[in-house]
Amino acid sequence: MPAPIEALAIVSGRRSWQSHLTEAGQTPRAPPHPNRDATETLPKRSVPYGRAMAPAPHAATPAGRPTDEELSRRILDVGLDLLHEHGYAALRVEHVAKAAGCGKAAIYRRHADKAALVAAIVLAHVEVGECPDTGSVRDDLLEHALQNQRNQEGKGVAAGRAMSAILEPEVFALIWDSLFLVRRRHGERILDRAITRGELPSDVDPDVILDAVSGLTLLRHAIEGVRVEPRQYLALIDALLASPPRLLHASEGTD
Repeated sequence: MPAPIEALAIVSGRRSWQSHLTEAGQTPRAPPHPNRDATETLPKRSVPYGRAMAPAPHAATPAGRPTDEELSRRILDVGLDLLHEHGYAALRVEHVAKAAGCGKAAIYRRHADKAALVAAIVLAHVEVGECPDTGSVRDDLLEHALQNQRNQEGKGVAAGRAMSAILEPEVFALIWDSLFLVRRRHGERILDRAITRGELPSDVDPDVILDAVSGLTLLRHAIEGVRVEPRQYLALIDALLASPPRLLHASEGTD
């Protein structure tokens, strides 16, 4: 389990992702290059944005019994409640089954194990959001930040103990492509368009800008329990745009 400060980078979908995939027994892929073509197609997703990994619904069952679709959704809803209540380590599939009014077999027909169940819970409740395109990098970055904030408010899927569950290596690996990578690409496209419009220099460092904005959300919400107001996001965004961080060239070193 990473230390809270390490989560600042993880939630933005850039640093420390290799260690999470390696711990989960998967081969890490290189993160997207900051200077890639803005029209690059996203990798194929195994799970649609914001949908659970559940089988296709079947015809309605006899009166009094939920349909497969209804039961699938109930499992994910009560699972989120139990995840907030107990956390990942103490979460038991049998407890989810009891709360959902089904047997463990019904859950295992839908999800291979606890990690897959929690990944499905996350993807069913998270707001990935559309990539903002208002014509202003300032407004786009604000909306991008607010999308992230909504997931961390109240009993959101990225709040409290649910956030800790997201950072478990076996869960993180399952949601990387459908959540973190997509969110990161959205942020990079916002900055790519800003460069095209002349709002930012061509050698701007997108990682520093996106890490700063997403890191503010995570630090305030997940660690301090304080809500970030839109005006506070804008103050940070304005400072970053007024003096945008630049990419370091190899000749400059990293002293």
